[in-house]
Amino acid sequence: MRKRVFIVQGVLLAGLVGLAFLVLDLNSAMAVLFGGAMVVINTVIQQWGHFRASRTAGKDLQRNMRIIYRTAAERFFITLAMFAVGIGVLRLEPKLLIAGFIILQLAQVLDWFIESRLRKHHGRRRDPYLW
Repeated sequence: MRKRVFIVQGVLLAGLVGLAFLVLDLNSAMAVLFGGAMVVINTVIQQWGHFRASRTAGKDLQRNMRIIYRTAAERFFITLAMFAVGIGVLRLEPKLLIAGFIILQLAQVLDWFIESRLRKHHGRRRDPYLW
């Protein structure tokens, strides 16, 4: 499991929540936190799905792809359900919830950038599931 993406997400989420709390208020910070938590949960599900696929399916490509597609569907429906809970049940500010979700998605892009810089300087491809 890649630890760096979780570290990048945690640092970015802490900064966003702190900024929202200082600039706006506690309810705004909660909306940003919930939106960011949705991305962290999605990342956990994705990493778990990839681990399951590599561990249980092994060389069986069909079974591997079924696990990956199922993981993608699970992530989609969990994201929809969490948006419904955040906006409908918890009555969080939709703009801030979506902003937290989108900005924390950029942690994945930032992780890819860090990985590409490491590859450029070290000249070899590293295992994507290790630190």
